[in-house]
Amino acid sequence: MSIRGGRTAPSLTAIQKAKISETKKQQFQSGEQVHPWVGRKHTEESIKKIRDNHSHCWIGKQHTQESKDKIGKASRGKRYPAMCNTYKLTSPEGTIYIVSTGLKYFCKEHDLLLPSIRKVAQGVRRHHKNWCAVKISTAKAQLRDA
Repeated sequence: MSIRGGRTAPSLTAIQKAKISETKKQQFQSGEQVHPWVGRKHTEESIKKIRDNHSHCWIGKQHTQESKDKIGKASRGKRYPAMCNTYKLTSPEGTIYIVSTGLKYFCKEHDLLLPSIRKVAQGVRRHHKNWCAVKISTAKAQLRDA
């Protein structure tokens, strides 16, 4: 059952759909009914608007490798603290680190495996390479408190 115009109407059966399809095909072939876009073209004004619309300026184009590197370098390390969990990590030497943005980058920097550190923080594992981790706060709690 489908809803059309606020009331419930029965769905079409396969036979009804086939009949409608045949009728439409015959109408198009005989010329009784023409597809609404057949024979239409954009006006010069609409072509100019499409050309000037900058939302599609990168279709069919790609950034150069130099440009990709610049974009990556500019955005690297930028994190949104409101969207990240906060962790307290203790190194094997006893140094305590508070990581609130980019646990992934912290793990890379200290040669740690991100999934393993997360498991330590969740309490599934006791340590990873003698590092201990505790989740202090979650991103959802930070957004709720804000």
